[in-house]
Amino acid sequence: MLLLLASWLASPAQGQGNELIRFNTRTQRRDTLAAVPTNAALRTDRTAFSQGVVPGLLAMPVSLPSANLVPGTQFARRVRAATRGAVTVFPACTAVNLFTVRNGRREQICSGTLVGERYVLTAAHCISDFSAPIRTIEPDSLLVAPAFDNGQFAGLPVTSSLRYYFLKSWLDGVFEDDIALIELAHPIGRTTGWLGLGFDVDTASYSRQLWHKFSYPGRSIMPPEKYNGDTLFYEYGRARLRGIAIEVLGHFDGAFGQSGSSVFQTDNRSYWTAFGVLSTHALFSHKALTAQQFASFRRVLETPVGSPAALGNGRDMTAYPNPFVDQLNVVLPVAASVANVSIYDALGRRVYAAQHAWPTNGLLLNLAFLPPGLYVLQAVAGAQMRRRKISKEAW
Repeated sequence: MLLLLASWLASPAQGQGNELIRFNTRTQRRDTLAAVPTNAALRTDRTAFSQGVVPGLLAMPVSLPSANLVPGTQFARRVRAATRGAVTVFPACTAVNLFTVRNGRREQICSGTLVGERYVLTAAHCISDFSAPIRTIEPDSLLVAPAFDNGQFAGLPVTSSLRYYFLKSWLDGVFEDDIALIELAHPIGRTTGWLGLGFDVDTASYSRQLWHKFSYPGRSIMPPEKYNGDTLFYEYGRARLRGIAIEVLGHFDGAFGQSGSSVFQTDNRSYWTAFGVLSTHALFSHKALTAQQFASFRRVLETPVGSPAALGNGRDMTAYPNPFVDQLNVVLPVAASVANVSIYDALGRRVYAAQHAWPTNGLLLNLAFLPPGLYVLQAVAGAQMRRRKISKEAW
């Protein structure tokens, strides 16, 4: 953390004309997108938001907190989100927990926020770093889980990643560009809804705004241990602006896992907009979107997404996350309207068999009934048959 902070303070000023790196988690290859010209006359802008199809709406406070404050601030200490209302309703369910699965065990790495039906806003250091162009995270092992709370999935769709997007300057050591998008393998935002992205050239106004925040604080470097990354928390209030960062002085407990979570504004009616991403814990510092970042990410959000099946190698069936817990996404490399799906256990016994109408973006199987263990997944579509080993982990 101290190295990241030192890198931030010593980094050069962010420049215009910043290219965008696009990294494909399936092929482990990257390409570069040309920089998006910014409109010098643009003063403020927001992208669209959606409330999704999950019934219910969680009203956010509209006035400053008066109790349970961080000393010397107008910002309330975080509380468990469930104490304020259901975490499965908008906008709470737009906050996602990011996990990896290593050696059969699930590990939390960061938080994020849905900002499109297929996109999550997070910190660039959650998926890449200066010492290596791309952090090695197996694509089948990155879980994106909305409304994960008290160690339980909420029954909302869970998915993995297809691509990462971040500014080229991040890899050149510009810590101010510690911000990224994750393109998802499944459009879970259609269910949960998503927040818009916001930009305001008059960043001084940020110090007068009421900010809201959902996150998944994890292991703390300061005693006592209060968090473990399995529960959604909420906090709100007024912050200050330092340079291009939205900060709350004194609000530091070293609770990792919050990285990548957003601060957002809302009037509970016409907009829910994220303006920044938590980058460093030392100053509870959220990187505010610049005009260049906003323009680059807006282009990604507004570009039509192709079929995830096209991202495969043309032969193999894709199943993710693998290992899985309750839900498994399956994508076939061949066009199919109907497919027969079977699952066999380690003794060759068929434990699942069903015929499915096949969506173009893949099928989501609910396999909570299976005990942990190794299995073989088989899908038959027309004359084509594909098999793949899968593994179910225990909690």
